[in-house]
Order: sequence, then structure tokens, then C-alpha cells
Amino acid sequence: MTVTISDKPRLSLPETRKGAFLHESPDGTPPELSISGTGEGHLTSYRVSACAVATYIELYGDSLDFEHPAAHESLGIFYLAEGRVGWEMAGGENVFLGEGSLTVHHRALCARSRFLMPLHHCRAFSLTLDLSSLSASCLTLFEELHVSPKAFKERYGGERPCALPPSSVLERLFAPLLEVKSSLRAPLLNIKVPEILFYLITREDRAPPAHGYPQRVTSKIREVESYLSSHLNERLTLGEVAARFAMNVTTLKEVFKAVFGISPGAYLKRCRMQEATRLLQGELSIAGVAAKLGYISQSKFTAAFKEEYGLTPTLYRRQLKEGRDLRA
Repeated sequence: MTVTISDKPRLSLPETRKGAFLHESPDGTPPELSISGTGEGHLTSYRVSACAVATYIELYGDSLDFEHPAAHESLGIFYLAEGRVGWEMAGGENVFLGEGSLTVHHRALCARSRFLMPLHHCRAFSLTLDLSSLSASCLTLFEELHVSPKAFKERYGGERPCALPPSSVLERLFAPLLEVKSSLRAPLLNIKVPEILFYLITREDRAPPAHGYPQRVTSKIREVESYLSSHLNERLTLGEVAARFAMNVTTLKEVFKAVFGISPGAYLKRCRMQEATRLLQGELSIAGVAAKLGYISQSKFTAAFKEEYGLTPTLYRRQLKEGRDLRA
């Protein structure tokens, strides 16, 4: 059984495009990025200037592989608006991004990389910046701020990607780009790309390296997630799960939260609640649903369900019969 904890709507693609990755460019420029894996997605790229290409990204799936040329003087700027991403880049480290976070990195690090999406979707904005062909306006910006492109590259283009956590500043910077209707993206990009560049150049704090864990550890955490989601009827303890996968409890909790954004216990509860909404559509009694999901009593299940959805299982089932689903 696969349990999806995302409540985001599925991508609206024509049926002929389901299971495909549609990459468009209004100016007809062939995309340099190739994607493979089980899933679907829609990417739209805009050439903003000789040095900048902006891409709107919406992807659905679990694990996707990316490949693109690795220009020597090229930086990637990636803002995650929705979802969570574990990005396996060069060097064997996973970079974990939550909603509202930003990574800036040398494009060589992600020339061949893998996207892991524990919530099965992501919506993002990326900007490719070629420092070897900066436009006159960008060069003027660097000169006026007394920063050389070389120094900018050294600051953000090291051996590990830099990461910035979610903040009100980043939200104000990127939200207009993601909210504007598609017909107005191109003119807005002409305004916002220099603004993004200005922000990165003038930041006083040095962006810390993105936090990551070895792939062998994150692979084991994905095994833990699969085990939890397929044993919803068992009363599992964290110690038992950690022992089963030969992990330290503290490490399991820390890495699981980094990958999935919530603790193992909260994840298990959310999976159980989603499975409960499915079971409640059938003929099984409330007590039967509670037992099937590992609850020791109907009252404990009812309390957990009400905490998650704001109504009791009985009321939820009644509203389903009336044609209403409060999850919608």
C-alpha cells in the first residue's frame, strides 16, 4: 500500500501527457534539462537575458533523475515553493529542502543528480545564471555594488551547495513570481531577476552549506518510511523500529524529520488518518477501523481522527453519505 501525505492537487495535464515531463519554452529554445523516472511534470523556461534562464517547475513522483550540461561559470538558484526535496548531488550528499527554502550552487554539482520527493510532489522556481556572459545591466549591478562576478562565484559556487532557510524576505522575493499569471511572467522576470541578484550580492551573512546526510543513511530512512506506511495496524515503538534497521534512535528521528519534515510518530499518525478516511468509505464499523489501524480503543481512534480532521469518524462517514468530503 502506498500512502501519500500530500494534499496538493494533481498536475493538470492532458491525458496524452500523463506520465510524461512536458518542458516548454515560449521562445522555442530547446530545453537543456532532461528528466527520467516514474512520474509527470510541467516545466516552462524563459530566457531572461544572455546570462539568465528562469524555469517554473511542477513535478509529481517519488524519484526523478536530472541531467544537464555543467557550464564552468554557471550557478543554479533554486527556490522550493511547495513540497519537500532530497537532492542527491555530486559528492554523495543529500541536500534537504523544505517549503520556502533556497539553494545556490555551482551547476556542476547537479549536472547529474536525483530528486527525491517524499511528499510525491514539488513546485519550484529555478534560475540559471551564466557568469561568463553577464548582460550589461548585470555587470553594471556588480560594479555599482563593488563586487566582482568572480567573488560572487567563490561565495556561492563552492564544493557544496549553499542553503538559506525559509524567511519572510525570501517569500516576498519569490512569491510574486509564482503567483503571477503565465502571460505576465516574462515582463515580471525582467524586474525580479536583477532583484534576486541584488539580494544575493548584498546579503551580509555568508550562506551556510546545505545540510545533508550520506546517501546510505537517507536510503535507510526511506526503508523506514516504507515499513511504517505498510504496518499501520501495529503498535510500533521508535526503539523497535530503530533496532530493526540497525539505527540509533536519535539519528533515526533527526534524519527522518530532515527528509519528511515531520517526526516518525507524526508521519505514522498522518498515514493512519489518511487510511482511516479510505476505510470509512466501506462497511467496516468504527471499532473495526480503529482496530485495523492499531488503536487500542475506539475512543483513542476517535480522538486522533477529530484532532486531524476536526470531526468524528461517525460524522465524517455521515457526511460522505450526504456527498460531502471535508478533506476537499
